[in-house]
Amino acid sequence: MSSLKLSLLLRLNPLNQLLLLLLLLFPTPTSSNTVFNNSTRTITTSFVLNGEDVTLSASASTDLLALAEEFCTANNIANSHCSLHVKLELSEALFCSPTSKAWHDTPPNTYRFVHSPVHYDSEEFELLRETFEHFGYHECEPGEPRATDEDLNFTWSLGHVQKTTLGEDFMRRLVSSNGKFNTFFGTKVLGNKDNMLKQLSKLNRDLPYLPRTFLTSEMPKNLGDLRGTWLLKIPDVELGGGIKIVDLGNDRDRELIRRCHFNDENISRTYVDANGIQWGEKDSTMSCVLQGYVAPPLLMRPFPASELKKFSAGIYVHVGFFEDSNGKSEMNVFVHDEMLVLFASFGYHGKPSDPSLDSLRHLTNGLLNQRLNPDYDELSHVWNGTYFRKELKRVHNVDYIAEVKPRVFKIIREVFKSGVNDILDLNADHSLVNSFGYFRVDFLFDQAFNPYLLEVEIVPSTGSIGGIDGMLKRRVMHDTIGILSANSIEEKIRLNEIRNAEEISYVSEEGRSGRGTGGFECLIPCWNGIDDDDYDDYEEEEEEEPGPVHILTFDDVFSKCNECTEQNLEFCVTPSSLFNREFQGRCQPKGTLCKHDMHPLYDSTLVKKCDASQFEYGSVAFGKMVVDSGLIYNVNEEEVRGMKDLCSSVFLEKTGYVYASDVPELSRLLYFCNTNEPHATYPNRYGEISLTDAMNGKLEEFVRLNYPAVIRGGSSQALRDWDHKALAEEFREEHVNALIFDGAEDGSEISAAGMTFAEFCEYSVNGFEAEDSPLTNPVIYLLLTTRRLQGNVAMDPNPSAEKLIHLLNFVGFEDSVMGPGLKEAWSNIRMGAGYDYPVHIDCFENVLVQLSGRKRVKLWSPSSIEAWKPMLNHKHWPGTTEEERRRGHLKTLLDDERFGETTLSAGDAVYIPSMYFHSVHVDKDSKGGDSWSVSANRYYYEGEVGGGDWLQTMHAKKKEEFKMYEAKVGKKVC
Repeated sequence: MSSLKLSLLLRLNPLNQLLLLLLLLFPTPTSSNTVFNNSTRTITTSFVLNGEDVTLSASASTDLLALAEEFCTANNIANSHCSLHVKLELSEALFCSPTSKAWHDTPPNTYRFVHSPVHYDSEEFELLRETFEHFGYHECEPGEPRATDEDLNFTWSLGHVQKTTLGEDFMRRLVSSNGKFNTFFGTKVLGNKDNMLKQLSKLNRDLPYLPRTFLTSEMPKNLGDLRGTWLLKIPDVELGGGIKIVDLGNDRDRELIRRCHFNDENISRTYVDANGIQWGEKDSTMSCVLQGYVAPPLLMRPFPASELKKFSAGIYVHVGFFEDSNGKSEMNVFVHDEMLVLFASFGYHGKPSDPSLDSLRHLTNGLLNQRLNPDYDELSHVWNGTYFRKELKRVHNVDYIAEVKPRVFKIIREVFKSGVNDILDLNADHSLVNSFGYFRVDFLFDQAFNPYLLEVEIVPSTGSIGGIDGMLKRRVMHDTIGILSANSIEEKIRLNEIRNAEEISYVSEEGRSGRGTGGFECLIPCWNGIDDDDYDDYEEEEEEEPGPVHILTFDDVFSKCNECTEQNLEFCVTPSSLFNREFQGRCQPKGTLCKHDMHPLYDSTLVKKCDASQFEYGSVAFGKMVVDSGLIYNVNEEEVRGMKDLCSSVFLEKTGYVYASDVPELSRLLYFCNTNEPHATYPNRYGEISLTDAMNGKLEEFVRLNYPAVIRGGSSQALRDWDHKALAEEFREEHVNALIFDGAEDGSEISAAGMTFAEFCEYSVNGFEAEDSPLTNPVIYLLLTTRRLQGNVAMDPNPSAEKLIHLLNFVGFEDSVMGPGLKEAWSNIRMGAGYDYPVHIDCFENVLVQLSGRKRVKLWSPSSIEAWKPMLNHKHWPGTTEEERRRGHLKTLLDDERFGETTLSAGDAVYIPSMYFHSVHVDKDSKGGDSWSVSANRYYYEGEVGGGDWLQTMHAKKKEEFKMYEAKVGKKVC
């Protein structure tokens, strides 16, 4: 092996080293001469083998691959590339040479791959070859563009050309071929992570889809005051090699950030250094990117028995160009419905046995996981778009098309709008009508299903690991090549409809056709999901200067906001200290973004409309402002204490109302509160609204969200007197069956005891002793229900208490506030003093209305089902003991899923969604009558009771853990 070849081999990555080594050790046959026979329209090509010429003859109708395979086998050539090499030699001569082109009545459709020699048979071309062959194209020999390529239909480059002297020559040859080509100048305007950030900043609008981000060239000096997990991104490096997880509290990681920023002679961008970072070409204009970690990320299970894992979703984008009537190029962008969903190797909450692989809990790049983790199972960690959308609906009841796609499209639109002017300027000397881009835009989602932009992949892999990965990529390539003959937007749309409806045998999975579900959708200039007026190309305009920055106390900040409003200005505010409750704020012209010069570390919040809740300490809105600012990452001891005080105010003291729209932010704040303090387990918080809010549709929003909510401020006492003395006087001799069970025992049997209503009140308020009873803590309460009256066969202990049943007419809760589609199944009244009802679930929507006294309600989400193991034949009471639930993973599960406790006073109500675990408690008071409680339950359903409509609705509401438990026990809990 020559020293030149050895030197080349050592500079390549491992995959290409292997490919080149095969070529060097097992050389393919080399053609020496091709003879064209014009009369027979055949070719005879000579190949040199062991110093001798071996000839092959072929015509346009010959099966070239079969002929090549037969040739390689007959001559005992071990090189696996032999048959492809021979086929391409023959195909070049038969379809691509000027001599043979004259033989064809109709010019043959041809294409060429352009790449370096080591990519001669790259796996990146296998799927593309199948696609081109499906459309009837013949492959010319790979290599650089040639002078004879004037009639070439397609040139597909593995990589992108840059605007240099060589690049200009390359582009001229592509344009002169008159065929389509997948490159243009300026792709790195968006493809480099630092460039993309600079381009987006030119839009002069809020970028909520980017986490807190710094260019390392612009990082503040006191960055050491922050902590937490961040991502250090090196521009112009692919395959996950340019991403490093760093902890700002770690001295070694801070030094790594410094080295990345200065990029001086001490570090080269041409190798993988000791820290595992692959450095790209040295470029003084590059800047590393330091970006906040999206937390908490949305997690899903790539396969049924898997841990919950982090994932990314790549969306394929086609970029094309047409010329307007003045000859000016205009960009068009189409987005495919297919997606490449990639999962990390390890569970997000787990720990790999090898600590060096811990980053593979966070990074989802498939090739990176494949390279670093020998046990990575590629096929089980890839989803396509159809499966992702189905699982998102099944597991989270989220409709991707209706709820997520519009936000994703808006982001993609902004990304390409931000770069279009620079791209067109860079290509001003060349026609782009035959140019196109094949890109992928990668996203991450948080647990509120908000999309975050990761990167624009300008050279997305066209290779495959097999299975669904190959199927989805074939679909996108088929639809891409299938629309490129269009000469207008309208024709692209028409061709997409044709191509996407085709039965294509080579795009299949488990025997199913590859017919698509929509293919490409026009985004620029024709998507109507957003107002086009809001997305005109940006123009560099001189901005009005904002006002001076003011240091504000907590008491001053709201009045300053109002002052800005009175001046027809907007207010920018940055919380600069939680411990001191100090802010920085200023007024600024409407329509401008908050600048980051108010504070070197923390971001500002733009307040367009002053609302007192925004500045109410402990409100969700205030918590959101703190989280968005980045102040939560401050490691200063006083600020950590300030964060603890805020978390206590939100989740323990429960300041302010919480609306359905606040729930995503509430969940995000809870995540940070529970990670801010070691061993902290703040409970989830209920929604909280007024009765007026409920009547105005706010409760309906919680019902749709399937999230519990407390309604404050009802007026039950206004409808009648619920005091036990007044009730005993009115219904003294009415016969009732009181219910008795042992409050000290989980799963206690319930028995009934007949007595007058007056006796029940006496026993309940003043206590009783059951003679010869095994009950340790006898509990007595009265249940009045309309179950039997509604035609339900469930137990009714008091079917004859007609006078008492009429008390349900005085509950004072309007069914209409639950929203359209839900109707009442039945109602209950429970009354008694000093009783607890064990943890259970209801398979209907439940509203508990407190009519008299006080009642405590505790709640856990459906995901806690494994900790309770509800007994299906005993009122769904717990199948685990209290001792079991106090330790180990069951305790952790209950801590994570609990909503804590809410206390209802007379007139309050709580919405308990179906399948939420809950218990109720009426505390016994030494004064007897003060512990008397009367409450009502109204249960709601959709469709027919027990019918398919309601069963289907319930199934959609079930959390993944709930469904897994049902599968394990082999029965439906609801």
